[in-house]
Amino acid sequence: MADDGVLVLLDLPDEEVGQLLKRKVRDLRKGLLLLDDAPPLKAIKITPVQIEGVIPTPVKSDVYQQAEKARRRLVQLGELLDSSQLRESLNITKQAVSAATRANRMFTVEVEGQAYYPVFFADGKVDRTVVERVARLLGQLPGWTKWDFFVSRRGSLGDLSALEALGKGKVDLVEKVACAFHEEMTR
Repeated sequence: MADDGVLVLLDLPDEEVGQLLKRKVRDLRKGLLLLDDAPPLKAIKITPVQIEGVIPTPVKSDVYQQAEKARRRLVQLGELLDSSQLRESLNITKQAVSAATRANRMFTVEVEGQAYYPVFFADGKVDRTVVERVARLLGQLPGWTKWDFFVSRRGSLGDLSALEALGKGKVDLVEKVACAFHEEMTR
């Protein structure tokens, strides 16, 4: 009976319900950020209570289509560069790009099956070696998650994005927040 799960949930201490909710929100956020890399959305079991988190297919495909449209727009705006554009901008070899990517100093994001590099590796607004150092701190996180770290405003950075904070010389703070972000996303 479905009501049994609700009654069990209502009997849990508030702190435990809060922890369950927080985990659920974190999982949902990861799923939205990592549309390409996230497992299919389906029932998620959380002990001791089972809470089903099914997002209907039309909603999922609509969100996916909106994300893809926004990603295509980033390519059109020049915010994302293909490998040859990046190499030309930086005047480096294909091998150097590959080595930096393997070492997590650079990363790619996928748009319609093609890999792109964020323009901030090449635009010179922030010292590339600093950007690469921060990217490396983000480890093996998927590219779109790393993108989110660099471009989204964060309270922990004084309501600046990581790129804005780096531009203001707050390198140590950004590195500290990058480590915390990596830890949070890999829990």
